Amino acid sequence: MDPNEFAIHAAIEDQHWWFRARRNIIGAALDKYAPQQRKHLLEIGCGTGGNLRYFAPRFGAVTGVDAAPSAVAFAKQRVPGEVFCGDFRELLRGRWHDYDIVLLADVLEHVEHDHDFLHDLVAELKPGTTVIITVPAHPWLWSPHDAALGHHRRYTLTTLRALWEKLPVQTHFTSHFNTLLLPLIAVARYLSPQQTNTSHSDLQQHGPLIDRVLYATFNAETFWLRHARFPWGCSALAVLQKRS
Repeated sequence: MDPNEFAIHAAIEDQHWWFRARRNIIGAALDKYAPQQRKHLLEIGCGTGGNLRYFAPRFGAVTGVDAAPSAVAFAKQRVPGEVFCGDFRELLRGRWHDYDIVLLADVLEHVEHDHDFLHDLVAELKPGTTVIITVPAHPWLWSPHDAALGHHRRYTLTTLRALWEKLPVQTHFTSHFNTLLLPLIAVARYLSPQQTNTSHSDLQQHGPLIDRVLYATFNAETFWLRHARFPWGCSALAVLQKRS
């Protein structure tokens, strides 16, 4: 991922409608499926630290890992906890007993060998650890935005579930989300004048009114995802738990 994209993320992720609503949806999943697990949150692929910064007050401790030095430099300034740069397999040896929640927020699409990545992660987790995953959905939505962010793929629910099919985990929940805005985002991606430009993503800060409308629309799904599953959406969510 282009280091310039990390600067954009760090500048806007605290207030941008998409990041705010996604954090609320992740938080709702935590409240429903892991209400007692509040000891230590580990985020692998923590980026510039927006999620850890937001969730830190809910946990006794938070820890981040990211392979990109540019992202970690921002995260270390913003996160009230440890942030490591490199491969989690090497960095977290001897620490796995500490973590009861692991967050992979739009990470797996950046990993070339995503199945091996998840296999190695689950192998290290202590029994009972909850894993929350979000990924971009629908391969037909692929655009220069994905290329600029360094994505290898977008997922269907079937290809996402296949990653842990034979792993010792229980699946608590899978669903699409960012459903209400799917038509608007699809049209914007295909009609964008940047359609042929893979040098940068379409992340940008909108005006206050547009931001409020987009946030309210996306954030409305936080309630519905407590009670239902969406058959389509720009993203997908999964909640897993390591079995004994």
